[in-house]
Amino acid sequence: MQVMFAKWVVPVATACGAAMLVGVPGAVGKSRADADCDPGAISTGFGSNVSVLRCYGDWAYASTGASGDSTMLFQLHSYGWRHYTGFPSSVCRDQATADGVPAAELRSFPNCVSAPVIP
Repeated sequence: MQVMFAKWVVPVATACGAAMLVGVPGAVGKSRADADCDPGAISTGFGSNVSVLRCYGDWAYASTGASGDSTMLFQLHSYGWRHYTGFPSSVCRDQATADGVPAAELRSFPNCVSAPVIP
């Protein structure tokens, strides 16, 4: 069964009966576990176990718990969780902002400044 909203359709239940989000823009195909930054859902897509340290709905700051650089940011898409970047990141703060990274995480991105062009 599907529920029609103004501009999108959101499944109410999956074939196995799992609850799906209803009335949440951009939630097509996303389960409640996905929206809650469920570590299992993120780990499945990533291929390694992760612990979610901070959740922002469609964004999750997580860690594999390994020593060294083991923190990363994931973004939820209609097909599931996608690894956005690891930290330290080569993604510039301006690009992260444009991509919709939560404001609280922007401090983790380098403030890339282009060198002036000298004619």
